[in-house]
Formats: sequence, C-alpha cells, structure tokens
Amino acid sequence: MKPSAFTRNRQLTLPRLLIAMINLLNKSLAVELYRYFKNLGKKAVTKQRFPFAGEFKSASV
Repeated sequence: MKPSAFTRNRQLTLPRLLIAMINLLNKSLAVELYRYFKNLGKKAVTKQRFPFAGEFKSASV
C-alpha cells in the first residue's frame, strides 16, 4: 500500500466482528453492540454499520 493511501481506524474490526458474532446475540443488535463496546472500553458503533463492517476488508485478511 502506498504511504499516501487513505486509511482509517475502524471501530468494528474483523476480530471484533467475529467475537461479537461468536458470542451469539441474546438481546437486540443495538443492545449487544452497546454492551460489547462498553466491555472493550470503546465508543459503540451503530447497528446500521454492523452489516457493512466486512465490506471493505483488506486482501491480507
């Protein structure tokens, strides 16, 4: 990747997404995402972003 390429630090990374999916959602998606990120000490993502989290994966993943 070029040093000048645009990158971003995503809140819902692939490992975090997989952990959330493995933990099996018991409550609503919004509640589960809030709890998950609260446990991480991170700012929660919205439930609208959850389905799109894997949309822009790197080829190295």
